[in-house]
Amino acid sequence: MISNKNNNSYNFFYSGQKKEAVRKEVEKIRYQYLDENESNSTFEKIKYMDKKVKMPAYLAALFLRLVGFLIIGSGISLYLAFNQSLVLIITGMIGIILIVLTYPIHTFLLKKRKEKYAAEIIELCNKLLQ
Repeated sequence: MISNKNNNSYNFFYSGQKKEAVRKEVEKIRYQYLDENESNSTFEKIKYMDKKVKMPAYLAALFLRLVGFLIIGSGISLYLAFNQSLVLIITGMIGIILIVLTYPIHTFLLKKRKEKYAAEIIELCNKLLQ
């Protein structure tokens, strides 16, 4: 800090950072504003494709489990309300069958989706790894 006595003002000089540190910071900021970087967009595309493969199978299994548990719960409610054990047995069996089928259905859907998108995902991965 330099004091100038004639006009009662101060002049400040900042020289705390080296040029390379400033350059790295500027490049980091510049990188954020560039249009899509090739490797970054490829990585994002791989992540999107992976979700596209896995999500339908996951949601189908989740839906079947939820419906199965709701059917079991409604069967229990009907049994408690009307004291009919046949209703409990029928709804319980339907619910249990749905819950048991979730794993094979999930596996089947996942396998089909992987077969459909495998070539494209592998091509993108190879492109990124080179």
